[in-house]
Order: sequence, then structure tokens, then C-alpha cells
Amino acid sequence: MQQLREILLEVYKIHDKIRPRYLYEMFNFREMSYDLRNSHTIIPFNYNIMPHGKKSIRYVGVKLWNMLSNELRETMDFNAFKRF
Repeated sequence: MQQLREILLEVYKIHDKIRPRYLYEMFNFREMSYDLRNSHTIIPFNYNIMPHGKKSIRYVGVKLWNMLSNELRETMDFNAFKRF
């Protein structure tokens, strides 16, 4: 459980561009100018992943991030996000 929380914290930092740009470019963030229900999701990649790839942050991070509530994904404060 702690490991999943750490992955979500890293994805949050990547989404907020706190981490280096190359990490941001690993993900396909849905950026919309409108405030729609699913405007802060990550679009999953459509390719076959080897079994070890399903343990990567690129795979697990997308699944976990998209499972969060919209309210939590839109949180602007990192400390508030950490407390969830």
C-alpha cells in the first residue's frame, strides 16, 4: 500500500512539472481548456507490455492516477495531496 502511495506522489509531481521534463513526456496527460469531468486524466498507452513492464511507474502510475477522484487530481497543493 505504501508503494502505491509513493507512485501516486511521484505522478503528482510529474503532472505538476516538479520533476524533470523527460518524466512528464513519458506520460500522455490529457490537457483541456475546458473544466470537464475527465480533464485531468492520463491517456493509457496502447501497446503490449511485457510482464515486467506492468510493474513500471508508466503503467501502474496511469492506472492509479485515473482511479483517483477528480477533486483529488485537481488539488493544487502538494501537501493537501499527500494527506489523502
